Amino acid sequence: MNKREIIARVLAKTSEEKLNQILKILEPHLQIWKTIEVGIHSGKYSFIVNLDRVCTVSDWAQDIIGQNAFVVSSVRQAVELVKASVGEMGFTKLTPYKEIQAWGNSHDLDPARCEDAGYYIREHGKDHAMGQSVYFAMDSIADSDRDPSILKVYRDDDGLHLIGGSGEPGNLCGPDGVFVFRRRR
Repeated sequence: MNKREIIARVLAKTSEEKLNQILKILEPHLQIWKTIEVGIHSGKYSFIVNLDRVCTVSDWAQDIIGQNAFVVSSVRQAVELVKASVGEMGFTKLTPYKEIQAWGNSHDLDPARCEDAGYYIREHGKDHAMGQSVYFAMDSIADSDRDPSILKVYRDDDGLHLIGGSGEPGNLCGPDGVFVFRRRR
């Protein structure tokens, strides 16, 4: 009997409750990566000015921030962020962005909000690893060309950068791609 047959036999004799417990154990353990505080800026302009002091904001990111869909929270609150690579999500090949978003939803995670990248930079940017790219798994915002875009934080020899990138549902991400979600309250 091979491994597949053994597993099939065990599962055939396993109640649905036990099967759910097994699946829960096999799921990736999602820990809080960072906690940020949102709602501390009086508006979008204050938010942008504070970003320019600590990182380079690309033209694409500025375009996203300039859209009406980019909203800065007016309620001060702590938000817990969860980070997972596409591989940790269980995907082994190039994966469409819409599947990454669906994975987050199925694991009780909410999309990151567009402002989360800026607050992350303000509070934790100095600790952001060299060469690391982190995408914020947010609902896409149409840029001025009407292309759906999301935000990414990246550090290189020139410092920390906030970049706008493709947020199209079919955009493919490799297993090493890292995404940030909000922990659902």
